[in-house]
Amino acid sequence: MSKLSLHIRRKLLNPVTIGECDLRIDGLTVWRSHTLELPWRDNVRGMSCIPAGTYSASLTMSPRFRRKLWLLEKVPGRSGIRIHAANYYRQLEGCIAMGMGVSDIDKDGKLDIARSQEAMRLFHEACGHHTKMVVSILNP
Repeated sequence: MSKLSLHIRRKLLNPVTIGECDLRIDGLTVWRSHTLELPWRDNVRGMSCIPAGTYSASLTMSPRFRRKLWLLEKVPGRSGIRIHAANYYRQLEGCIAMGMGVSDIDKDGKLDIARSQEAMRLFHEACGHHTKMVVSILNP
Protein backbone atom coordinates (compact mmCIF):
# COMPACT_ATOMS: atom_id res chain seq x y z
CA MET A 1 0.00 0.00 0.00
CA SER A 2 1.20 3.53 -0.75
CA LYS A 3 2.40 5.85 2.03
CA LEU A 4 0.70 9.19 2.66
CA SER A 5 2.57 12.06 4.33
CA LEU A 6 1.94 15.74 4.98
CA HIS A 7 4.89 18.13 5.29
CA ILE A 8 4.20 21.52 6.89
CA ARG A 9 6.88 24.21 6.74
CA ARG A 10 6.02 27.03 9.09
CA LYS A 11 7.13 30.44 7.82
CA LEU A 12 5.90 32.71 10.64
CA LEU A 13 5.22 31.91 14.31
CA ASN A 14 3.82 35.21 15.62
CA PRO A 15 1.29 36.91 15.77
CA VAL A 16 -0.19 33.87 13.98
CA THR A 17 1.49 30.79 12.55
CA ILE A 18 1.48 30.66 8.75
CA GLY A 19 2.96 27.82 6.72
CA GLU A 20 2.93 25.90 3.50
CA CYS A 21 2.23 22.20 3.16
CA ASP A 22 2.82 19.43 0.67
CA LEU A 23 0.77 16.25 0.62
CA ARG A 24 2.87 13.37 -0.68
CA ILE A 25 2.10 9.84 -1.76
CA ASP A 26 5.21 7.65 -1.76
CA GLY A 27 7.33 10.83 -1.69
CA LEU A 28 5.66 12.44 -4.72
CA THR A 29 3.88 15.75 -4.05
CA VAL A 30 0.24 15.46 -5.12
CA TRP A 31 -1.21 18.61 -3.52
CA ARG A 32 -0.11 21.91 -1.90
CA SER A 33 -1.72 24.60 0.21
CA HIS A 34 -1.15 27.16 2.94
CA THR A 35 -1.68 26.48 6.64
CA LEU A 36 -2.85 28.58 9.56
CA GLU A 37 -2.32 27.88 13.25
CA LEU A 38 -2.32 29.76 16.52
CA PRO A 39 0.93 31.55 17.42
CA TRP A 40 3.60 29.70 19.39
CA ARG A 41 2.84 30.16 23.11
CA ASP A 42 4.84 27.35 24.75
CA ASN A 43 2.32 24.65 23.75
CA VAL A 44 -0.40 26.03 26.05
CA ARG A 45 -3.65 24.17 25.29
CA GLY A 46 -6.15 26.33 23.39
CA MET A 47 -3.67 29.21 22.98
CA SER A 48 -0.67 27.77 21.07
CA CYS A 49 0.18 25.83 17.97
CA ILE A 50 1.59 22.38 18.68
CA PRO A 51 5.34 21.73 18.85
CA ALA A 52 7.21 21.08 15.61
CA GLY A 53 7.82 17.37 15.12
CA THR A 54 6.59 14.24 13.41
CA TYR A 55 3.20 12.79 14.27
CA SER A 56 1.07 9.92 13.08
CA ALA A 57 -2.45 10.89 12.02
CA SER A 58 -5.67 8.96 11.44
CA LEU A 59 -8.83 9.87 9.56
CA THR A 60 -11.52 9.61 12.25
CA MET A 61 -15.00 10.91 12.94
CA SER A 62 -14.96 14.28 14.70
CA PRO A 63 -17.86 14.60 17.15
CA ARG A 64 -17.51 18.39 17.06
CA PHE A 65 -17.48 18.78 13.27
CA ARG A 66 -19.67 15.71 12.59
CA ARG A 67 -17.48 14.50 9.76
CA LYS A 68 -14.27 12.57 9.22
CA LEU A 69 -11.18 14.71 9.78
CA TRP A 70 -7.50 13.97 10.27
CA LEU A 71 -6.51 13.63 13.95
CA LEU A 72 -2.87 14.03 15.00
CA GLU A 73 -1.85 11.44 17.57
CA LYS A 74 0.48 11.56 20.56
CA VAL A 75 0.95 15.33 20.53
CA PRO A 76 2.86 16.12 23.77
CA GLY A 77 0.49 17.58 26.38
CA ARG A 78 -2.35 17.91 23.87
CA SER A 79 -5.30 15.99 22.44
CA GLY A 80 -7.96 16.51 19.80
CA ILE A 81 -5.61 18.23 17.33
CA ARG A 82 -7.33 18.06 13.94
CA ILE A 83 -6.84 19.41 10.44
CA HIS A 84 -9.99 21.36 9.56
CA ALA A 85 -11.34 24.39 7.74
CA ALA A 86 -10.87 27.85 9.29
CA ASN A 87 -10.03 31.24 7.83
CA TYR A 88 -9.03 33.09 11.01
CA TYR A 89 -6.68 32.17 13.87
CA ARG A 90 -9.48 32.89 16.37
CA GLN A 91 -11.39 29.91 14.92
CA LEU A 92 -8.63 27.58 16.11
CA GLU A 93 -7.94 26.02 19.49
CA GLY A 94 -4.61 24.43 18.58
CA CYS A 95 -5.64 22.70 15.34
CA ILE A 96 -4.30 23.21 11.81
CA ALA A 97 -6.33 24.88 9.06
CA MET A 98 -5.63 24.83 5.32
CA GLY A 99 -6.36 27.47 2.73
CA MET A 100 -5.74 28.44 -0.87
CA GLY A 101 -4.12 31.83 -0.19
CA VAL A 102 -2.80 34.11 2.55
CA SER A 103 -4.04 37.66 3.22
CA ASP A 104 -5.51 39.84 5.95
CA ILE A 105 -9.13 39.08 5.05
CA ASP A 106 -10.74 40.85 8.02
CA LYS A 107 -8.22 43.76 8.14
CA ASP A 108 -7.24 43.13 11.78
CA GLY A 109 -3.51 43.27 11.06
CA LYS A 110 -3.07 39.46 11.27
CA LEU A 111 -2.73 37.12 8.31
CA ASP A 112 -5.63 34.79 7.50
CA ILE A 113 -6.05 32.02 4.94
CA ALA A 114 -8.58 32.22 2.13
CA ARG A 115 -10.88 29.57 0.67
CA SER A 116 -10.37 27.11 3.49
CA GLN A 117 -13.46 25.00 2.72
CA GLU A 118 -12.24 24.55 -0.85
CA ALA A 119 -8.74 23.64 0.36
CA MET A 120 -10.12 21.02 2.74
CA ARG A 121 -12.28 19.47 0.02
CA LEU A 122 -9.28 19.24 -2.33
CA PHE A 123 -7.04 17.92 0.46
CA HIS A 124 -9.47 15.12 1.30
CA GLU A 125 -9.83 14.25 -2.39
CA ALA A 126 -6.04 14.11 -2.77
CA CYS A 127 -5.79 11.79 0.27
CA GLY A 128 -7.92 9.27 -1.59
CA HIS A 129 -8.83 6.20 0.43
CA HIS A 130 -5.95 6.54 2.90
CA THR A 131 -6.87 6.52 6.58
CA LYS A 132 -3.35 6.87 8.05
CA MET A 133 -0.54 9.32 7.36
CA VAL A 134 2.58 10.87 8.86
CA VAL A 135 2.55 14.63 9.52
CA SER A 136 5.91 16.43 9.75
CA ILE A 137 5.98 20.02 11.02
CA LEU A 138 9.09 22.17 10.67
CA ASN A 139 9.63 25.58 12.26
CA PRO A 140 11.46 28.38 10.41
